[in-house]
Amino acid sequence: MSDDAERFYELRDEVDREAKMYAEAADGALPDYFSDESGLITARLDERGLLSFDIADRWRDGIEPSALGDRIIAAFQALNAARIEAWASNVGDASEKDHRASPIPSTQDSVAAKLQEALLAQPDSTPAVEQALENMLAFLDDVSANLDETFAGALSRGRQTEEVAPLSRHLTVELAAGGQLVAVSMSPNWVAGSSGAQISRELNDTLREAFDKTAPAREAGPLDGSPLEKYGRYIDDPDAFVAFITGRE
Repeated sequence: MSDDAERFYELRDEVDREAKMYAEAADGALPDYFSDESGLITARLDERGLLSFDIADRWRDGIEPSALGDRIIAAFQALNAARIEAWASNVGDASEKDHRASPIPSTQDSVAAKLQEALLAQPDSTPAVEQALENMLAFLDDVSANLDETFAGALSRGRQTEEVAPLSRHLTVELAAGGQLVAVSMSPNWVAGSSGAQISRELNDTLREAFDKTAPAREAGPLDGSPLEKYGRYIDDPDAFVAFITGRE
């Protein structure tokens, strides 16, 4: 085996071990709630990523009404920071374990093998190979020309926000598609005369509505709405991709 081939397989094993390490870290527990030091505001995150808050009825003991929105944002940011810290700890724990690289899979079911089989099945393989090469080059040119726009679109979807206010107009929340709470504003008069339970109920109902409205952007496929969307169906269907390259679809 040449030095280059040896290095290639070493890199492959290294990437596989790292992937297993991060997969193990991702499976580790993360905190799903945070209470501020005063115990007046608790932020919670359910398994779907829906954010909610519990505001104590004695919240005025330590929070000015005009500052409640900022304190809610601060509680969310603290929960987010705690989750990042826990994930980093999970990565550290996983990195101390021995992760064995998976055996190199058989090439029999690879796209290349399926493509070769499809071409050899043609009575006259020369035109079929030429057509496949033309289609493959056109595909690669299309991907190259539109990759930056596709990547920018995916980033934009993740940053997309939804501003929602209930019919009462007592408050407004701005939520990003990824679940990040961007802003909370509240009517000063309503806040001043409302209990923690009332504020929590209306805030959480509004967050739920914003979460539902951002679902399409959050659940979209990586190529949805992009110039490369037409290739999305090939991601999990190598047979369809082979049919496309060989011109059989």
